[in-house]
Amino acid sequence: MHRFFLPPEACQQKTITLGNDQSRHAARVLRVNPGESIEILDGAGALLQCIVSRVTKSAVSARILRRQQLPASTTAISLLQALVKSKAWDTILQKATELGTHQIVPLATARSVRVLAPADTASKMSGWRTTTIEAAKQCGTPWLPAIEMAVTPEEWLQKNSTHGRPELVLLCSLESNARHIGTAFTDFLRQHQRQPKTIAIAIGPEGDFSPEELQQFRSAGAIPITLGKLVLRADTAAIAAIAVIQHELTRI
Repeated sequence: MHRFFLPPEACQQKTITLGNDQSRHAARVLRVNPGESIEILDGAGALLQCIVSRVTKSAVSARILRRQQLPASTTAISLLQALVKSKAWDTILQKATELGTHQIVPLATARSVRVLAPADTASKMSGWRTTTIEAAKQCGTPWLPAIEMAVTPEEWLQKNSTHGRPELVLLCSLESNARHIGTAFTDFLRQHQRQPKTIAIAIGPEGDFSPEELQQFRSAGAIPITLGKLVLRADTAAIAAIAVIQHELTRI
C-alpha cells in the first residue's frame, strides 16, 4: 500500500488532497487510481486509512475511511548530533527517523567539518524535513522527529541546565574510561525503579568532541559511554547508539 504525508492541519476534513509534489508523484509515477487504498501519515501520530476518490495530473484526493491515533513512545530520545557532511547527515536523518528518535539537535562543534550559521540552518530545514518525511513513509511511523536549530554543545547545556534536562544524558566517547551503555540503564533502573522518560545521546564529529566539550558534558552530568573497541564514523555511531538505546528500553 502506498503511503503519503500530510501535516495535521490538512487532515481535518473527510476528504483530503495531497500536496502538489506528492499528487504529481502519485498520479504520474505510482499511477494510483480511484478506488485504490492508500495510507496517510501526519507526523503527529495519526495514521489514516483512505481510498482514492479523484485523480488528475496535478491533484489526488482521497476519502478517509479510518483514523487511528497511535501513541508516542514512552521514552523520548533526543539525538545531539555534531554536524557532518551532507551525505552522512541525510543518512543520520533517515535512520534516526526510522529508529523512532523524538528530536534531532544539530551540534556545531569545535571539530565539525561542516559549519552552519543560524540563517543557513533555517534554509536547510525544509530539505531536512523532507528527508525525515520520506523515511517515515518508508518505515510507516506516524511520528516525525523535531529538528532543532544548530547550537554549540555549551549552548545546548546552558539551555537545558535545569528545567527540561533529559533524565539520562549519554555521551559517546573514545575515552578509555567510557562505560558500556547498558550499565547506564542498569544504574538508572536501580535508582528510579523505572526506565528514563527522556534520553539525550550526544555524538561527536569524525574527530570526536574537543577536550573542552567533553568536559562541559561531563560537568553537566553526562555519562561517557562506548559503542565498542572500533572507531565508528559519526553516522554509524548515531545509528548504533539509537538502536542500542531502543534495545535497552525494551529489556525491562
